[in-house]
Amino acid sequence: MNKAPKSGEPKTKTKDGKTYHWCDGYGTHKPRWVIHKVEKCRGYIKRLRELGENNANSGDDEEEEPEVPASESPTRETQRRVGWSTTMLAQVQQSAGEDSE
Repeated sequence: MNKAPKSGEPKTKTKDGKTYHWCDGYGTHKPRWVIHKVEKCRGYIKRLRELGENNANSGDDEEEEPEVPASESPTRETQRRVGWSTTMLAQVQQSAGEDSE
């Protein structure tokens, strides 16, 4: 179970009663099959925070798709969750700014 899943193959497998997920590592570890879900990966969480900071610093009110390096190919679900998390972070930051005024 060392090889990355090919396009169209599932990114979750069960072996010996354990469930494994394909994780790209996001700079924390090498891409590999892991027990943690991608959403729980420290590298993925760090990446979400970086995307949130970049959006907060841009000063734009427009929604933009988060930029992902070309070497990574997140699933559609991951992209959706990153977009949702980024939107929620922006809304929280905006409401915090309104409260301080």
